[in-house]
Amino acid sequence: MSDDEIDRFIADLILIADVVETPQNVAVVSEDPNDDPIIAAAVTGHTEVLCTLDRHLHRTIVKEYCLQRGVGVLADVELLTRLRTTMAG
Repeated sequence: MSDDEIDRFIADLILIADVVETPQNVAVVSEDPNDDPIIAAAVTGHTEVLCTLDRHLHRTIVKEYCLQRGVGVLADVELLTRLRTTMAG
């Protein structure tokens, strides 16, 4: 991407993004604490789906934590399948 394309992309993100303040006390991903802010942002922002290929975020304990708070954790292909099913039906 060119610098202009990057600037336009960021400007578009700013228009549609919701900025959330995340709590600092979320400790869910014991294998990689650097992933905890991702979980905190998804939950605080009332995200429906967190689409990721990060293996730590697909661990059962993390997925259960997220589901209890209304956030699904899906891989890219799972999300595409869900979107196609929703659009078809």
